[in-house]
Amino acid sequence: MMTKEILNKYLNGNCSGEELKEVIKWIRDESSNPGQMDLVKELWDDNIPEHNLPDEKKFDSLLDRIHHKMNIKQQRKPGLKAIKRPVITWITRAAAIFLIPLLVYHYYSS
Repeated sequence: MMTKEILNKYLNGNCSGEELKEVIKWIRDESSNPGQMDLVKELWDDNIPEHNLPDEKKFDSLLDRIHHKMNIKQQRKPGLKAIKRPVITWITRAAAIFLIPLLVYHYYSS
């Protein structure tokens, strides 16, 4: 019969050759047995840190991941500034092209 300790050793990479053979045999023969699923659930509960957190901590962790994904998406999307900058540059160049000859004309005509 498979024990939680042997499976923990296997998951941590600390099991002996005999224990490894036992785990492989268990996976092959009995792991789909509904009675063994309780053992797998126990291991899951013990080894997944987020699963053992209180609800508030789970919520904070989830919220942090959502904010992280939102920040990544915002960095990928060109913002309004990226669109406005070329337009403003073009307008200032056009204004300079028309304004300089006008100022030169006004200077020499007076």
